[in-house]
Amino acid sequence: MGLDTVELVIAIKDAFEVRIGNDDAAKMTTPNEVTDYLMGRIRTVDGDPCPSQVGFYRIRAVRITQFGIPRQKIHPNSS
Repeated sequence: MGLDTVELVIAIKDAFEVRIGNDDAAKMTTPNEVTDYLMGRIRTVDGDPCPSQVGFYRIRAVRITQFGIPRQKIHPNSS
């Protein structure tokens, strides 16, 4: 993993208050994979908005903030 990836994983861990192992982090190559991983570890309440959508938006916000990537360039299946 490169330094950018490590920084992104740390930011996601902090934002979602979850633990992400190095092996798991290395397997996540798209925002959609990160969202699926997180949604498997975060509890939701009935009536909440779609958890995968909320997760994607939060992950996208971290990428925009940490790396200055334009919002329009981050899609669920972008690498």
